[in-house]
Amino acid sequence: MYEKNIKPGLTAANRVKQITFAKHVHNKWGLDPATKVLWIMSDEKWFHAMVPRSNAKACEELGIGVKSYSAHHKRHITKVMAHCTVGYCFDENVEDGGSGYLIGLHRCAAYKVPLRNVHFSSKDPETGRTTFKGNPIKHHKGQPYLVDCNVTGSNPGTPTAPCFPLKGVWEHSLIPCVEALIAVGGPCEGAQVVFQEDNAGPHIEGIYRDWMNAEFARRNWMVELQAPQGESPPTSPTTLRMPITPAPPSLPSALTTGPYTNVLDLYLFPSMSHRHSEQLQLYNDTEASLEKTWDTVEDVWASSPSAEVARSFVLAYRVMKLIIEEKGYNAWLASGTPHCNIRQDYFDTPTGIRRKVIVDVDSITAAATNN
Repeated sequence: MYEKNIKPGLTAANRVKQITFAKHVHNKWGLDPATKVLWIMSDEKWFHAMVPRSNAKACEELGIGVKSYSAHHKRHITKVMAHCTVGYCFDENVEDGGSGYLIGLHRCAAYKVPLRNVHFSSKDPETGRTTFKGNPIKHHKGQPYLVDCNVTGSNPGTPTAPCFPLKGVWEHSLIPCVEALIAVGGPCEGAQVVFQEDNAGPHIEGIYRDWMNAEFARRNWMVELQAPQGESPPTSPTTLRMPITPAPPSLPSALTTGPYTNVLDLYLFPSMSHRHSEQLQLYNDTEASLEKTWDTVEDVWASSPSAEVARSFVLAYRVMKLIIEEKGYNAWLASGTPHCNIRQDYFDTPTGIRRKVIVDVDSITAAATNN
């Protein structure tokens, strides 16, 4: 018995890009080997208000009965999107261990201004039709209220149709946080910033990319876009700008995402999603409210240990090594994402992880005997 799963399709050109990107990272992005690095990644993730478990347990003797959930329709289950940014600071070698950091958690939401009063909805018991007329006012005309919205690179939208621009998040929150980490006296003092993200539409939007280009170059920071996982879409001068750090001739531009080289998609998001759904199930057996869903996201984020963040970066690093060894082919994904012996090779510290020192007792004994 085995579980069938789906692997990302790769073209020959994609495999070359995967290998070249992995080698670029293993070459420490062309930096001096002794350079201290703060490696940063960010991405977005949906969190649902209700996620049923696939292996739920029941035991009548212990009073644990079979439970079910209630929802109007699975397509209408409430969900919120979070933008997460994490970092890993290491001295010389990624695999020597380092410190993990939760840099920023932001809800992808903005304030909307209603042009008229918005009433609560109700369902007519006889016709089954949804009606608003005569119901109490939910949002008063002209009074802003928070709504979840689409992520964009730089477009804030309009007062009646707001968007969540990443440019503002970096300008007002993430850049100041990163600057504090690498400042004199900071936990990552003097580190070279290397920021890695995928190539989702908002991440390569022209104005956002140009602004990031200028801001990162001014601080001598680097940005590396991930290699693609599938066939690359056609490029257009109006829809695609070059990455912030010019790619070397041997490093083709990445045009789509590669989830198994991103620490969030690879490790942290699955872990957070599991703990998020677990906490909501303790809350009740129905769909949670929007506020409760987001509050739980914040709790799960705050409780994520630094060691878990650090391990995720080392795992991504070793996955890239596997990509190089397998010459870009991803048949190894058929049995799921490999663990790469991360827990076996490292022990947790209050701020991250440290590599275990393997002592060869026989060699030490032999040396002592000879002396």
